[in-house]
Amino acid sequence: MQGTELKVTTTAMVGAPQAPVPEHVLDAVRRAVEAVPQIREAHLPEVFIKGMVDPAALVLVVTLDAGADEDRVLSQIDRALHAQLPDDLDLGVWPLAADDASLPAIRSTGCQISPAT
Repeated sequence: MQGTELKVTTTAMVGAPQAPVPEHVLDAVRRAVEAVPQIREAHLPEVFIKGMVDPAALVLVVTLDAGADEDRVLSQIDRALHAQLPDDLDLGVWPLAADDASLPAIRSTGCQISPAT
């Protein structure tokens, strides 16, 4: 059988968290992001995707340097997050290219935790 790649789109609702994120969590996420130099910018919005991120949850959205090895960066950020965050907080990571069409909507949430470089 020949494989065919299908591009599937879905709707994601992204916004500022309903409850304030505790400062110790923000600090821990910032430290984790700073530990991975290939991350250009990072945001911590609340995301809802029916059937996938349901109920809504905090998601770390990161943009990567051009040419960065996404798998390697995700592994690094995962290790850094596990080292910094409390055990009861499981944070999803959503990597995006710097020119991704969804970035303006994510930036508009006001949840940026690390500036673009």
